[in-house]
Amino acid sequence: MITAIPNTLGIAEFLGELRDSGLSLWVEGGELCYSAPEGWMSPAVRRVLIERKAELVAYLSEGRAEQEEAKPGGGEGEA
Repeated sequence: MITAIPNTLGIAEFLGELRDSGLSLWVEGGELCYSAPEGWMSPAVRRVLIERKAELVAYLSEGRAEQEEAKPGGGEGEA
């Protein structure tokens, strides 16, 4: 389980940290979706994702970040 991701990182660096730790994020129908190994997300990380949700959706929707085609199994859902 990842317990913390700094909320002070720029969006590209923040997404890189998330991906490096095993989380895939993408936008589907205007909603932020994720896939992560079961038990990966701590309440603190979930809180940061919720706080930055609008920023993440805008960034991913504008195509400035690669959206992962392969979505690994495990805890999929919407943030």
